[in-house]
Amino acid sequence: MIIYEDSCAVVIENVKDFNIHHIFSSGQSVRWKKQKDNSYICVVKDKIINVSQIDDILYFKNTNLDDVKNFWVNYFGLDVNYSIIKKEILNISPNLSHIIDFGSGLRILNQDEWETLITLILSANNSMQILEKVVDNLCSRYGDYIGEYEGEKYYSFPTPNKLSSLSLDELRECKVGFRDKYIKSTSTVIYNNDIDLYNLNKLDTKSCLDNLRELSGVGEKVADCVAMLSMKKYDVFAVDVWIKRIMEDIYFSNKSNSVKKIRSFAVDKFGDLSSFVQQYLFFFARQNKVGKS
Repeated sequence: MIIYEDSCAVVIENVKDFNIHHIFSSGQSVRWKKQKDNSYICVVKDKIINVSQIDDILYFKNTNLDDVKNFWVNYFGLDVNYSIIKKEILNISPNLSHIIDFGSGLRILNQDEWETLITLILSANNSMQILEKVVDNLCSRYGDYIGEYEGEKYYSFPTPNKLSSLSLDELRECKVGFRDKYIKSTSTVIYNNDIDLYNLNKLDTKSCLDNLRELSGVGEKVADCVAMLSMKKYDVFAVDVWIKRIMEDIYFSNKSNSVKKIRSFAVDKFGDLSSFVQQYLFFFARQNKVGKS
């Protein structure tokens, strides 16, 4: 890659295995907003950023060269060689070739642990469209005002302190539904540092997941997703309805397999590549509505 700053943006050239439309439609984050010019805008760690892509060139606006090198390269996993990852996956399971080709520009974002945790708790029984509105409600009401960019106001994600201080009625006003008690309980635990969220990544994967599952509203799937999307635990394999459908189509002869069986099968088969495989499968299954009549 070649990284430099010009008068309008920070530019990264020769970016391989990267497609912003694949990444931002993969369900990893609901705060990236597509613009009319096909760029995307988001608040990440109190930074308002605009990202666009033409072929193998990325353009980062409203930032600087140091931030791109020290923050955004890691956030987008630009320091990870996905060509090697794809090759290793196909060595294990060559029949995934068409699925990896379909989502060839996918990368796992390295997101904030707290924001990822709460967003995933809110995702239970919510569509992506509704989840996006709920998160926007929380940010605009209880996040800090960051600033304005291209005529829009942007807010940070609310802190554990702020969310723990809210009443259940205040949370419900943001349309969080039955998750109100989960959000308040988990926010209080994290604010009180009863679980040290930002150091869970230092634990082995099992201990990390065990700690996450102690939090209210966090089951196996949410714990797996938090560990994968914000803690770089790639030996996890989150199973939802899309993953169950496509895994059964590819690897099982029947449609009555338990989530535990599918999860164990995938982790045993793919090991530290499990999360990457999960993302390729999820993107393909959801975009193509696999198994949905």
